[in-house]
Amino acid sequence: MQENTLGDFFFAGSFSFDPNFTGQFCGTSSSAGCAGNSIFEGSAIASVLVGLPASGQRSDELNGYIRGRRWKEYRGYAEDKWIVTHKLTLNLGVAYGVTTPLSESANRFANFDFKTGKLYVAGQNADKNVGIQYDFSNIEPRFGFSYSPFQSEKTVFRGGYGIFHDVSAQSGAGGLQQNPPFVNEYGFSSDNITPVRTLATGFPDNSKPQDFATYTGNLTAEDVNYKQGLIQQYNVNIQQLLPDSTVFTIAYAASHGTRLLDKG
Repeated sequence: MQENTLGDFFFAGSFSFDPNFTGQFCGTSSSAGCAGNSIFEGSAIASVLVGLPASGQRSDELNGYIRGRRWKEYRGYAEDKWIVTHKLTLNLGVAYGVTTPLSESANRFANFDFKTGKLYVAGQNADKNVGIQYDFSNIEPRFGFSYSPFQSEKTVFRGGYGIFHDVSAQSGAGGLQQNPPFVNEYGFSSDNITPVRTLATGFPDNSKPQDFATYTGNLTAEDVNYKQGLIQQYNVNIQQLLPDSTVFTIAYAASHGTRLLDKG
């Protein structure tokens, strides 16, 4: 499997403006229209015109703009239908799948391990999987039944249960390509008194790799013992045959997820 994504974002920089640089600081006292320790009558448009941003962000990829994600999926499934009696039928199955950890076509991946404080860099101090281990726990049993308990056989109870795994971690815009030494991030927030950057000064040079020991940008991390999301689905229903070949059905269906992906 492969997915090529545009990795660069905010490569020219992004400024945010608020009214604070062009407002009046009220100090500790209050007067008409001016509460203590607040900004009075400022304008974000005026802050743009005088070139004083409140904050800014810039992110630059250093080794090309396209990132090539690569992974493989292996899967097998077996099923058997067992007619126990003419009233009871069982469907039994099991699936097993392995999805390899993500890699990048040119080894432009890095992963920060919060437990050890170590930055794994593909092709330098780690393999292409940057420390992430394979998840071999993806066993997925399946079970279904159909039971007609009464002599008339006009009432049938049915149900099923299955386990599935979530592989959505393989998609999305964010990822391990957004770590140094392949990305530089620069950001600032002002104190509304002394400007950090102005429209005239712009952003500092962001084109050279930074030392991880002094890196001040954001870091993206994935658990080296990552486990795929697990989803359990189950249902039960009752069907009753009515006159004129009409079938009445009442059913309950639900699902329960754990370890689901909530990050990019």
